Formats: sequence, C-alpha cells, structure tokens
Amino acid sequence: LYFLFCLNATMVHYLFADNVETSAYGLQLSWKQLALLVCMLVSLRDREDLKIFTMGIVCLAGYVAYQIIFEDLGSYQDSRLNSIPIMQAVEANELAGLFCISICLGGFYVFFGETLRTKGIFLFLTCFSLEVVLRAVSRAAFLALFCAAAFFIVSARGVSRRYALFSCVLAIMAALFLMGEQHQEMALSRFST
Repeated sequence: LYFLFCLNATMVHYLFADNVETSAYGLQLSWKQLALLVCMLVSLRDREDLKIFTMGIVCLAGYVAYQIIFEDLGSYQDSRLNSIPIMQAVEANELAGLFCISICLGGFYVFFGETLRTKGIFLFLTCFSLEVVLRAVSRAAFLALFCAAAFFIVSARGVSRRYALFSCVLAIMAALFLMGEQHQEMALSRFST
C-alpha cells in the first residue's frame, strides 16, 4: 500500500508540482521511508528481532532525550524546543512525533517487560521521552498521545484493560508533574491559538 502511495506521489510530482524543490524533498523522503520499511520487514524474522528493534528505538530516544535535558542540546524558539541535530526531526513537531513513538513503545515494556529491572529502565527512558515532548510543546504530539491512550484503553480486553487504564492515569500524572505551572500555561496557550 505504501508502495502505491509512493508511485502516486511520483506521478503527482512530475505532472502537477508547482514548487519542484519542495515537492522533490517530500518525494525523496517518501521513497527513503519505503526503502527503510522494506529493509525493516526483511530483517525482522521473529518476535525476538522485533523486541530488539523496538528496545533499540526506545534506548536511542532515551539517549537523545538525555542530551536534550542534561546537556542542553538544541535551542528554544518561541518557548519550543527546536534545532535538534536529528535527520528529518529538526523542528519541534517532527521531534515530538519521533518521541511519541518512543513513549508508546516504552510504555509497553513498562508493563509487559520480562524483569523488574527492564520495567524500571523503560519507565525511566519513557519519562525522558515525555519530557522532550513537553518541551517541544507540539499540539499534534499531544493529540497523538491522547489518541494513542484512547485506542490503548478501547482495544484492551480483560485484565489488560486495568493495565491500560492505570498506565494512562500514570502518564497523565507524570505529565502534570513534569510540566509544572509554567509548561502547563504554555501548553494551554498553545492549544488556544
């Protein structure tokens, strides 16, 4: 399906593009994402490979979050975190989207990790990722996390629904704790614009 999307984007680019440079950038990004998706699907052979892949995403996001929080990586523009030297995630919205993925994957390991140590490490890394999303002050990221939480609760069945509700309440409490009054006012003013 994504291959058909890339073919359609290529046709639109060559036939209807008004601004060729902007269109070429998006087209190139789409084909790169398709190549990455194909490589990922070919390399993941079983659940253990998927586990290593997702844990790697969360750990790398935790490292970047450490650099942002403690080493002052990036700069602030209009009270939003920007200028992070990550390819394709330089602006606040792109950065927040990347860390939203890390929060969702890390949340899984917080509740369903194999050992208590794994759960603790991923809780720590997920909190780091949440702090970066809060510093980015991205409406799209906040809405994405709300939708992910709603889907998480609705799709859970049986005993796992209690885990889902507990994790969403825990995430809201963590966000409010990390935000403080200043960040809460910035987030509310961001939603009002």
